[in-house]
Amino acid sequence: MKQIIKFCKKIRQNSSDELDDLVLDAVLNGLDMSTHANAMANLFNIELNTENAKTVLNVFINLVWSTGLDVFKINRDVADELGKEFKGVIPIELIRNTPYPVQYIEINTNGIDGLMLAWVSDKMFFKIEVYVAGGTSYGLSIPSHFGDITIEELAEKLMKAKGITDTTYTDNMKKVLPYIVYAASQWHNVPKSQVKSHIQSGRKSNNKVIYAKKPRVHHIGGELGERIRKSKAVTRAGHMRVGHLRRGHLHGYWHGTGDDRKYKVKWVNPTFVKPTVVKRSSCN
Repeated sequence: MKQIIKFCKKIRQNSSDELDDLVLDAVLNGLDMSTHANAMANLFNIELNTENAKTVLNVFINLVWSTGLDVFKINRDVADELGKEFKGVIPIELIRNTPYPVQYIEINTNGIDGLMLAWVSDKMFFKIEVYVAGGTSYGLSIPSHFGDITIEELAEKLMKAKGITDTTYTDNMKKVLPYIVYAASQWHNVPKSQVKSHIQSGRKSNNKVIYAKKPRVHHIGGELGERIRKSKAVTRAGHMRVGHLRRGHLHGYWHGTGDDRKYKVKWVNPTFVKPTVVKRSSCN
């Protein structure tokens, strides 16, 4: 994360009012994949092609993030427990309501430093940049127009459209989605005043966009992490079955009565299952 901040500062040192206007437009109106990537490429005299288009967009997304530097830091014990492959349907509606134009999830476990997340092109695509240990990164995206769909079904559609058979997308998505979905389940706890102040920080002052001076960290999973730590301590002390984190999942239920009865689907957050005593068989 520190490297991203330094990189953005270097770009801003050589920026123009046009770039500031572009960043401000994305903060206020949302990121557009083609409009903003093309405009930024023109500013830096870059000829866009299939090789560099994603890089240009990533740089611009990082610049937009630097106006607020909002970070969701997942408790380490929770992050360790979440380091299991995602199963089930991707809850698109849950992750759709990001509080900021761009946000960073700090993980620092299971070989992943963090994730940069942004909806682009009128929320048609959820852009994910995965920063791994060692300073490298790779990109993933989730098209929203498929609705709620499993990773395997989504991968099949994408591979068919692109004419490829590589399973890397599926494997990588299964690794990162548990963190994204958990963070999304906590986004509603961000005070509206903080979201408003982020937009204000992006506004122009003396023909310059106001960029954040330091990260604003939202700590998530503290209470759950404490329960996990206590469980591990109890387990080590006696003959207990280890507690574990039950996966979050979509749950369907009927709401209302008569003609107004409707079937609704909601996301059930991960819950911690307490350790239980292991009964030891007696020998006669």
